[in-house]
Amino acid sequence: MRYWLILFFLTFSAQSLAEKATPLSLGIFPHLPLYPLHKRYTSLASYLSKQLKHPVTLKTKSSCPEFRTALTQEEYDIALVQPFDYLIAHDQHHYKPLARKDTPLRAVLMVKKDSLFHTLDDLKQQEIVSPPKLTAITQLFSRHLKQHHYTRDDFLLKHKANNFDCLHAVLLNQAQACVTAPHALHYRGTQEIHKNFRKIIQTDPIPHMVFVAHQRLPDITRQRVKDIIINWGKSPEGKAMAQQTKLNRFVAATDEDYNILRSPAYPPQ
Repeated sequence: MRYWLILFFLTFSAQSLAEKATPLSLGIFPHLPLYPLHKRYTSLASYLSKQLKHPVTLKTKSSCPEFRTALTQEEYDIALVQPFDYLIAHDQHHYKPLARKDTPLRAVLMVKKDSLFHTLDDLKQQEIVSPPKLTAITQLFSRHLKQHHYTRDDFLLKHKANNFDCLHAVLLNQAQACVTAPHALHYRGTQEIHKNFRKIIQTDPIPHMVFVAHQRLPDITRQRVKDIIINWGKSPEGKAMAQQTKLNRFVAATDEDYNILRSPAYPPQ
């Protein structure tokens, strides 16, 4: 009887300490509007909390510049960042790579299926919309233009808040083409849009989004978070969370994976 009382006390005490512990902050780069982003990634914060036995709080910002500022202020303990923000987080602000998506990232230029435009030359002096300037997708497209000897003045380039606004602008004939990410065409709610679009170009690939952790976290905690991310597809609960958040198939990341983005071909934005 005494043994069970002691065990109960220790278990209750551990739970109480976890509840009172300072939550770890999980930052997600704002690639979606705020409400859909929170709706999607709340399950990720809950999953990490359960696996770590420590509270994790989901955080983000309403724009890419604000999120980048939060990174530079080292606001997040753990963060999911786009490739170009990784360089800033790691090289200047004490974040360490944990795991990256196992597929490369490209930008694609899409037009409506019944469009008369088939090449970039066809789109000269036409309106092309893209996500905000600092997003990896828009930076990849800008590099593609330079590689192929185009300038921004060759097109009427405008920015929208996110991938979905870009797609809808073309669908509503408010623009002739949109720059987006291939995976945006497969998100729930855009399947019908995907049927209405045709790809004109795709850019060279770069390493995809990556989870990072601040070095203020103990090594053992960073390793634990890394192991959770890499292995969450191996359990029914983890697989369900990954399917809901579209965070399937992550592999261990190293800083060297992102060296290509440090080359002169990818100047800082």
